[in-house]
Amino acid sequence: MTAKKIKLSLSNAQKRKSIDPLKKYEASIKSQQTRIVYTITFRDILDSITELSGTFENKVKQFYELAKTNPENVQELLEQYAIHLNERSKKPKDSDEYLNPNTFTNKFKGIKKFCKVNRIAIIWDSIMEFEPEKNNNKQTRGFTTDEIKTILDHSTNIKTDLAVLILSSCGSRSGELEELRWEQISPIYEPNGKYSFEESSDSKIVCACMVVYAGTSSEYRTMISIEAWDKFQSLKKQWIQKIGRTPIGSDYVFLKNGSAALPFAKSGMQKKITHVVRTSHVQIKLDGERRFENPVTYAFRKRYNKIMTELENKNDSHGNHIRKERLMGHKSGISSLESNYFFSNILESVPQYLQAMPELMITNEYRTRHLLEQEQKKKIQLEAEIKEKDNALEAIKELKLKVERIQKYQKKLN
Repeated sequence: MTAKKIKLSLSNAQKRKSIDPLKKYEASIKSQQTRIVYTITFRDILDSITELSGTFENKVKQFYELAKTNPENVQELLEQYAIHLNERSKKPKDSDEYLNPNTFTNKFKGIKKFCKVNRIAIIWDSIMEFEPEKNNNKQTRGFTTDEIKTILDHSTNIKTDLAVLILSSCGSRSGELEELRWEQISPIYEPNGKYSFEESSDSKIVCACMVVYAGTSSEYRTMISIEAWDKFQSLKKQWIQKIGRTPIGSDYVFLKNGSAALPFAKSGMQKKITHVVRTSHVQIKLDGERRFENPVTYAFRKRYNKIMTELENKNDSHGNHIRKERLMGHKSGISSLESNYFFSNILESVPQYLQAMPELMITNEYRTRHLLEQEQKKKIQLEAEIKEKDNALEAIKELKLKVERIQKYQKKLN
């Protein structure tokens, strides 16, 4: 059977040109969080152009028309904007106008994407000629456990508590929490020393699996601690009291204040976490700069990576390294061969995660309890090994006696 031939039409192609340029731009960005970040920088540039007026949508249309009719003028405007950013990077680091040179290229990502999908010809190499020299590469660090304890002390509700514990125990990005649904978190059980998503009579919950960026090309699975899981259950009780029913899988976990089951606004959770971090005063400023050595939300991710990497180094396993990178949603840290051929189910990462979990948890109660459980497991395992050894010695003894009896019987026969 021959494939049906496609029929191309110039009239259809001309109709396609009438698609709203803003819709094309938004449709071209798969990640919602990326779309938010890109649009902020896109808006900043449009707001700086005095000839554009009205709402953001109006300015986008005006910019599109200007770019199509007079691309040379748009090129000149963008070069002026680049020169302005370059000048800001030379200001004192404690100035409100100072721009980190490392962020220069990020300022153009939104408008660059818009121009690309709408076929607006801009000579970007010419604009990037104004990129300032990178001289702001001071290392930042993750939060310490004590700093996160202080952050939790300043939290005033279960939602913030849970958000902080999730970020601490899996290192995910805060923007994903706004879209988190109930079906994306599942308990992991341990029946008879094995791990499963299925509950049985003799199983207990040891941690939980969380799906990040669900339904997108960036989707990955990670794990949260038993501490975060228990707080998740506390939020569930509060959720049921507020809405008056048990949540279904597609419901959002984090809701706005009010009676409806509505999710947080874009960047809402990040603002909430930023507020509690700021009020806890755990951040330390870098010398002579406005930046902090422990960035607001990324410091959770850096702490998680450090703990998991130190554990990986102790175990000295390349497989553990790959699994750790996957738990963080990283693909760049894994070669194409490993990505294609090293398949691992999330349950295979549970032993590695449970080894790190005492360090990832925050409250002393959970850390101590988990360590006691681990010691109890070791004791039971040791007792079983001793019993097995004793049984083996007894079996050897019986075998030896049996051989002696056979030898005596053989002598009699002879």
